[in-house]
Amino acid sequence: MNALVASADVLIGRLAALVTDDMRAYEEVMEARRSNEGPDAMQRALTRATETPLTMAKSSLDVLTLCGSLAPHARPRTASDLGVAVALAWGALEAAALTVRANLAELPDDRFTRTVERELVDMLAQARATRERVSGILAERGRRRD
Repeated sequence: MNALVASADVLIGRLAALVTDDMRAYEEVMEARRSNEGPDAMQRALTRATETPLTMAKSSLDVLTLCGSLAPHARPRTASDLGVAVALAWGALEAAALTVRANLAELPDDRFTRTVERELVDMLAQARATRERVSGILAERGRRRD
């Protein structure tokens, strides 16, 4: 259990840092739009602005996976807390996916965009399955007494 708590602490730090990275990436896109540096500068900024929320999506999937590891051990009293963590991680992943796709739409259809889209589709499918599995475990645990 201590290893799971340590993993959660690492994820908290990673996600907090990504919020700052995402704001910087957005600022870079805005600066590229204002500058006259040309399409290459914009493509570099959009690529970075895509990679950051993609990393957020991966970290959100890691949170869901961690919740999946914890779910079989959850007591009925804590099942709702873990369920909230699942809902928040799913929401964060969906939000990151929206941002990734918005940025991909502005990039040329090249190997990077196709690779990222495939990765995102796989991540979302894995996350959806994990969310459903954990929700089922938690629903069952919530019906039991400690």
